[in-house]
Order: sequence, then C-alpha cells, then structure tokens
Amino acid sequence: MNPFKYPIERHGRTQRPRRFKNYKTYKKFLRVEFSRKCVYCRQPDSSAPNLNFGVDHYRPSSRSEFAGLKYEYTNLYYCCGSCNCHKNNYWPDDEIAGMYVVNPCDFRMADHMFFDGSNGVVVSGSDYGRFTIEILQLNNKELIAYRKGLLLMIVVLEKNIIRANSGKRKLNKMRKKDKISAADYANAARDLDVQIHNLKDALDRLTGDLPIPPIGTHRLNIPITTQGNP
Repeated sequence: MNPFKYPIERHGRTQRPRRFKNYKTYKKFLRVEFSRKCVYCRQPDSSAPNLNFGVDHYRPSSRSEFAGLKYEYTNLYYCCGSCNCHKNNYWPDDEIAGMYVVNPCDFRMADHMFFDGSNGVVVSGSDYGRFTIEILQLNNKELIAYRKGLLLMIVVLEKNIIRANSGKRKLNKMRKKDKISAADYANAARDLDVQIHNLKDALDRLTGDLPIPPIGTHRLNIPITTQGNP
C-alpha cells in the first residue's frame, strides 16, 4: 500500500461550501475534498498529526491580479505547512513560457510526477514535475527518510494484520474441534479482535484512510454549503 501515489486523473471538486469571510474556514472542506492529503507531497495529515496543514492559494492572493481569488474555493487546496511555505507566493511572471507547480485539478499529476516506493523518491515525468519537485523540495533527505520509514511501517502492520487474522482462524478451528474451552476461546478471541482493531487503526492513520468526520450542512442554523457547482 502506497499513500504517496499521485492521482492519474484530474480531480473534480466535490465539496460546495458557501462563500466565507475567512478563507481558513474552507480548511475542513478541503480536507474532505482532497482526502486529508497534501495535494503536492501526498502526505496524509493523519500520519503526522503535529504537522501543520492549511489552505494554499494556488494563484497567490498576495499578488494584485489574484486578490479577488482569496476566498474563491476553486483556487484553494489542502496543503501541508512545508509545501505551503516552499511554494509561498510563487506564480510565473510569464504565464505562457513560465513553469507551473502542478495541482490535481488542473493537471493529471501522474503525468508529471510519480513516487518510487523502492527508494522514497519523487520522480519527475515532465519539466513541470521537475520544477514542482525542486521548488517544494520534495526530495530533501529528511522527507525521503521519513517516507521510507513510513512505507516500512505500513509493510510491518500489514504483515501483523495477516498474522493476527490467521491466528483468529486457527482459534476458531480449535473451538469447533472442542480443543479449547468456551471461556478461554472468548478471552483469546477478544484479545485478537482488539489487536486487529488497533493494527488496522494504525495502518489507516499511516495511509490516510482513517475516516474523516462529516462536515454537516449547517452551523448555528446557517447553511454552510451551496447547491450546484462550487
């Protein structure tokens, strides 16, 4: 299981928040929109809860020509603090010849970057991909070591889940053959169920598959979503 894979197809926006006065309010929608992963490095927020995730303005609202996009949902992305900091207010001065940081809504990201699980490196597939990797520093030594370690932990958890499920099947067979008492079976089965639950929870946190609480449609009886396209 590889949480760092880049999407093959372009992403179509699914969330439809109303317009807010504080762009940071969109964060909870963007978290759902992009499955709790940074759109640039693919880091799941659940695997590093102390890592600051926030809202990235793809077209920087600090630039006068994009000031009107500060609260525009389609210009906002879910982004880890590191990528947000490195991207900063970048925008090509020449929009025709300039380099772009790829995003999942305007680009098929897998055409430009892919993750090599054998060495923890993000590999470029185009000039845009190479530029994105460079400006966001996606292949610094710390990030590569972290991703390799996380992938190793995923493999260990997957093996332990398989082992625990195998133990549960063996225990059931023993009970059916009356080789273990009902009380001992109940205790052993309960311990295995707890172990499997904890292992799956840890795995989901590392992969970003941990369920996200629903946002809801109202707050203080005020609608927070709109109908139709965002």
